[in-house]
Amino acid sequence: MDSTTPLILAIGLLTLVPVGLGYVVNLIARRPLVNPWFFGIGALALLGAGNAWLVIRSGLLNTADPSLQGERFGEHVVGPVVLPLLLLLWQARRFSRRGAEAGAAKGSFVGALGITAAFAVVMALVIAVSGPSIRRAGLTGKGGSSGDGRSRRSAALAKVAAEVSLTLPRVVDDETELFGVTAEGDMLAYDYRMLNTLKRDLSAEDVDTFRAGIIKHACGTQTTREQFLRQGVLLRHRYYDRVKELITSIEIAWKDCA
Repeated sequence: MDSTTPLILAIGLLTLVPVGLGYVVNLIARRPLVNPWFFGIGALALLGAGNAWLVIRSGLLNTADPSLQGERFGEHVVGPVVLPLLLLLWQARRFSRRGAEAGAAKGSFVGALGITAAFAVVMALVIAVSGPSIRRAGLTGKGGSSGDGRSRRSAALAKVAAEVSLTLPRVVDDETELFGVTAEGDMLAYDYRMLNTLKRDLSAEDVDTFRAGIIKHACGTQTTREQFLRQGVLLRHRYYDRVKELITSIEIAWKDCA
């Protein structure tokens, strides 16, 4: 199932809560006093804004590739609210047309929920089936060539490397200095110097433990995992001792995080 499908269904179901309250108001008033589906639209606006804030806060939209940023915005911010909004607008119009006759009827809400549930199930199936295909098509670019997508990604990585290089050398912590960043195709390479370490003082076990820690940290960092590794970028971390003798070179790909 597409990753946004559960979110779409969750938002759609949550918007039905204020809709139900609107129907309760009409039942108490014994007439169509309010259009309950407008309550749902208001709730959808709040839920959509909250979801957008979470996406922005997660850093998922922080990418140097405008096309990738637009794709993620559409998938994670706009996509989850479009289908529920269309459904709510359709039901609001339907209620306005039939409200005078059935707006306050006890069975009207049940019937509306039935139609809504059926519509949601059908759309979930459509999203689940078509979502992966749409994503694959998006990754290959408008011309249908995966090479175009790789070219855009390579250009974006080169831009990232150039921007970061302007701030170097930079002390990362008490033990580490970042002194170089380069982009080569779909690979982004970082060069570090260990300020207080000599290669001859490290055992093979020390290096292996260090490598495992770097991979675990990269896979556990959401920005690195989502913006680079999941998108097919290979990360290479080269560590040198304080006299710039290479200690180890660590390559991290998406498969290492599985």
